Amino acid sequence: MTVSIRLAGALSAVAMAVSPLAAAQDADTREILAYVLTDAGLAKYTAATRNLAALPGGSPGACDEDSEASSIDDMTAQLNAAPGAKAAI
Repeated sequence: MTVSIRLAGALSAVAMAVSPLAAAQDADTREILAYVLTDAGLAKYTAATRNLAALPGGSPGACDEDSEASSIDDMTAQLNAAPGAKAAI
């Protein structure tokens, strides 16, 4: 039993070392699961959504379908690259 637990732990460590993408996704998953939406957070989200929609080309559903973000950091970088988006949020 101890051998199988150690082997599973070792394989998990190897998988995480081999795949930085998996590690980023795991960190994102933990962050999302820990998030608690409050009334204040919902109000900020609503305001940011309205501000983003008011930007040129920012109509609802105007996300770039060809853009694949693999982590929250990637999504943040893409959003920050859009002119006026950072200020809108």
